[in-house]
Amino acid sequence: MKHAKSAVYCSGLLLGSAFPGLALYAAETAASDDTLGEIIVTAEKRAESVQSVPVSITVLPSEELARQGVQTIADLSRMSASLEFTASSAAPGGGAFIRGIGTESVGGDTTTASVSVVLDGVVLGNTNVTDIFDVSRVEVLKGPQGTLFGSSVSAGVISLVTNAPDPSAMSATVSAEYGAGDLGSQYDRRSLRAVLNLPLTADSAVRISLHSDDNSNVFYNPYQNVQSDNPDNGARIRYLLKATDALTFNVIADYNKSNSTGAPVLLYRDTGPFPQLGQALSACGVTASTSNFDFCTQYYNALTQTDRGLSFQVDYDLNFATLTSISAYRIGDTASRGDIESIPLAITQKYFSTCSFYDCVPIYSILPGDTNELQTQNRQLYSEELRLSSNGTGPLQWVGGAFFQHYKIADYEPGSITAFFTGGFPSNTDYDANAASHDAAVFGNLTYNVTDSTRLIAGARYTRSSVEENKFDPSVTEDDVKYSLSTTANKVSWRVGAQQDLPTHTMLYATVSTGYKAPEISDALAPNPHPGQPWAGGMYVVQPELPTSFEVGVKQSFLDNRIAVDADVFYEHVKDYQGQACTPGPQGTPICVAANVPTVNSKGIELDIFGHPFQGLTVNLSGILNPATYPGGFLGTDGSALGGHQLNYASKTKVTLSAEESLPISADYSFVIGADYIYRSEQSLYLSGLPQYEVPANSVYNARFGVSSAKNWSAYVFGRNLGSTHFPRQLYPTPFATGGLWDVYDANDKRLVGLQVQAKF
Repeated sequence: MKHAKSAVYCSGLLLGSAFPGLALYAAETAASDDTLGEIIVTAEKRAESVQSVPVSITVLPSEELARQGVQTIADLSRMSASLEFTASSAAPGGGAFIRGIGTESVGGDTTTASVSVVLDGVVLGNTNVTDIFDVSRVEVLKGPQGTLFGSSVSAGVISLVTNAPDPSAMSATVSAEYGAGDLGSQYDRRSLRAVLNLPLTADSAVRISLHSDDNSNVFYNPYQNVQSDNPDNGARIRYLLKATDALTFNVIADYNKSNSTGAPVLLYRDTGPFPQLGQALSACGVTASTSNFDFCTQYYNALTQTDRGLSFQVDYDLNFATLTSISAYRIGDTASRGDIESIPLAITQKYFSTCSFYDCVPIYSILPGDTNELQTQNRQLYSEELRLSSNGTGPLQWVGGAFFQHYKIADYEPGSITAFFTGGFPSNTDYDANAASHDAAVFGNLTYNVTDSTRLIAGARYTRSSVEENKFDPSVTEDDVKYSLSTTANKVSWRVGAQQDLPTHTMLYATVSTGYKAPEISDALAPNPHPGQPWAGGMYVVQPELPTSFEVGVKQSFLDNRIAVDADVFYEHVKDYQGQACTPGPQGTPICVAANVPTVNSKGIELDIFGHPFQGLTVNLSGILNPATYPGGFLGTDGSALGGHQLNYASKTKVTLSAEESLPISADYSFVIGADYIYRSEQSLYLSGLPQYEVPANSVYNARFGVSSAKNWSAYVFGRNLGSTHFPRQLYPTPFATGGLWDVYDANDKRLVGLQVQAKF
């Protein structure tokens, strides 16, 4: 049996290497006999088994999130192959991409995400949470989900389901992580999380969840001799009241604050062929490379983000159906200052003053956020959903409802640029903008049981959107006018499909789904790329994004329900993809503006297999084969041809594999050993066809071992990114040095070795 288990584990590794398009993820829901317990999800706004839902979905349970040290939304990309992230500062709503489709923040304050974070049924839009703590599970829904979730989910949904209070018993959980250089880490990590479940009456309870995380010494500024620090603290209070057998109330309040200091905006990856940039960096102690985590600003970089929210949910059982109301209000505040050039002014003036304007441009400082004033953003979101869902097991199951959302943002961004053409003195680049958007929708979804084994699916959603913005930016327009622009749009998105159950614990499904992403206003104050469409002083409308997805899938369980399979083939055609368009300018240099890309196509194969092939062994694998390409004739930011090239942030092949074995050493204790593997093929991180903007294929390895007690405690030694694989989130060319290159890293790009403990009471 020992050799058989090893063979299964090794064959899983070989399978992932030989067929990296396969996708497997094992949710840890096994019963005591290693059969799979039922995994309940709410992908269709009702509680259903994941194996019966006709949607490609990856379920990430709380146990696996804890083991892999998932701290933020972006960390989920190492557990789901279809999910990737750009730098959160470069995209709205968290920066997620699913199946290669997502959004870069090229349009401005009204840009919305193609992948939305949903927290306990609330679509968060641009007021998304970043931290993950005390969650029951994460559901990653792939493909357009607009019928049930709205206009900011044209590529998919990341749904966070938090743990509900339990009136039946008092309980508590405490977990902690510690990683430091003396253990072999390349940075320091401290994490403490605590949960208290407190029954108030036989029918009510409150659950209090806290987290405190700090990643420090990730980046270093030799000019100031300062290491970076990023404390991140938050809390959630959830109250549950079962007022009657039919009436339930849920009230959830959350608060989170992160405060990053001493971290760069961008890091130098390459200085290019000309000497000035390399000489300037050397003068302040930095060497550009793909493994560079140093920078040397003279300013004090800072980023503070504060998020808080309140939601109120009422569920009333009417016997034939359940009436649900979810009201939510969220506020997000950001204050920041970040030296983009990250070289002291005296040094740039010394070395860049000899620039020829061919090899480099004498720009001495680019400073968003003034020396005495921070850039600020205030975001507010109110939403209301009212829906009715059928109860019972009759031939027709249905859900229908109405939705309203109002979002507004106040954006004030002081800043300056110092250059040869400003006379060597700071030139003001301040601007301020105010924007708002509104969505109103009605929706419905039906499942009709033609027979006990055959079902038909149909759904539709009508959405009406309005967007408005006004902006004052005299440094660009060279006048004192505040320009304003507004637009409206409406669309019916729909979904149809069929399901067929087979005798061998198998369900087949086929669906066609459409989606809708609301229009946005480009506020770059650039020339209008679409004459005849609304335009005001350089602001213009970017039309709605309209995806259509075709998906055929199979879900199956076998080996006495110890293994489950979720496989699908998909094709997505996106019309008017909200991105950038570039055309040659008068001198041959490209002019790039926010615009609709006529068509983008994404296709591929996904496969999820999860389970316990042998007692004590859990295997988790997720992967995708995903050719996702730009249309013919499409130009990059630098004028290079991108037609037929893989989309940004979309590896053609990605695999994540996790395996863990629990070996009993007594009646009360088990020795646990596990490992994780993540593979990505080449990935482009900038809108260019040139090879320097493509990150090579890479692999990441994690490992852990420890002791688990039947008395509700565990202790592990873990190592993450043991090979110190550096995988940037973004690449940019330097505007002042030809061939120079910036990148964006975070803590996950360094090795972390530490201790992890958990206790339940």
